[in-house]
This record gives sequence, C-alpha cells and structure tokens, in this order.
Amino acid sequence: YGGDGSPAYGGGGVYTAPPCNYYRFDAVTGVRDWYIRSRGCHGGGGLAPIYLDGNIFIQDVVLPTTLSIRDAATGKNKGTLHQYWGISPALYTDNTGADRALTIYGDALDTMSSWLVSSRERVWTYKLGNGATFITAPIVINGLVFVGLGGAQIAVLDANTGALLNTITVSLSCSPSCFAAPELTAGDGALMVDEGTQLQAYVPQ
Repeated sequence: YGGDGSPAYGGGGVYTAPPCNYYRFDAVTGVRDWYIRSRGCHGGGGLAPIYLDGNIFIQDVVLPTTLSIRDAATGKNKGTLHQYWGISPALYTDNTGADRALTIYGDALDTMSSWLVSSRERVWTYKLGNGATFITAPIVINGLVFVGLGGAQIAVLDANTGALLNTITVSLSCSPSCFAAPELTAGDGALMVDEGTQLQAYVPQ
C-alpha cells in the first residue's frame, strides 16, 4: 500500500496514510475496513497518522498546510486544522477532559495553536516574534507544552492556557544546528533531549 509513514493503531484498527490514500485494516484479521482516495492523486512518501479517542489525524504531503481529522471507525471527514506538513501535531487531553490538538503553522513556522478536536475551535495561539521559528514538534508532558526554538532553546507553556512559563537553554556538545534534528521525547514524566552526545532529562517541577 506504498508509503514511508509508520502505521497507527487504535480502536481495533490499523491505519496507514500514504499520499492521497487512507486505509483502515482490522487489527486481528487484516481485512480492509475502509479505504479513502483523496483528490485523485498518488505517490510515495507520507507521514504516520495518529489515533486518539476514536479519531484518526492525517498529514498528507499533497495538503501541506492542513491536518485532516477523520472518524476512525468509518473514515468520515470531520474537518481540518491549520498544520505545516512535516511537523507532527501533539494530541492531549486538557484539564476539563477535552481532547485537543496542538499544531504549528505559518509561512515562517512561528505560530502554534491549541484546538478543541470536537469543534475545531481555537483555544489559544502562541506566536513568536523577532524572526524566531519553531524547530521541533511540540510535546505535552503533565500539562506542560515543550517545543524547540532556535539558539538551543526550549519554550515551556501551559497546555491549557498557552501562557509562556519558562525558556530552557540546552547545553550542547555539538553545534547549535544539531538541535534542529532530534525530536523531543518523554519518559517517566520527564522531558528527554538528545543534545548530540548525551541524553539530557528535564523534570518539570
């Protein structure tokens, strides 16, 4: 079914999303549950879809500024959000129990917004200034958003309100440009950052 992105699993299904072609397979039998062809095109590549609470989130190289939300059981289109292709969104549950999607977009990759998945309503937006850009995908840990900036910095925001709480400067053993390559990850409630030759852990206080 051609594509470079990893499959996603959830709700009893396995999902793949090569460009313009979206699939769900039964996780036990492998039988195809649904298939959707988008915009009558084809090609290789693609990114991994993401599953959360009955929804599947798809980034498509031929739709580079949108994040598509589809019903995981049926494939029905539930709408789109602003999203720059190639920077994965962060999906999380807020302090009210509502599912949210956190996306980065804008011509200069300088805008990050948190959206309610159910209504696609924008809850908050954080915009960088002075030519700064986001250089990693965001990650949410214990109600905090962490996202990489230029100059070996990580911004820390409140996931519910978007308020900037702190900026962490990462100690690098390689040139600052190496910080653009790794993604931020989490483990045991801590932020994990690959700074070139070491793995650094930051524990939210």
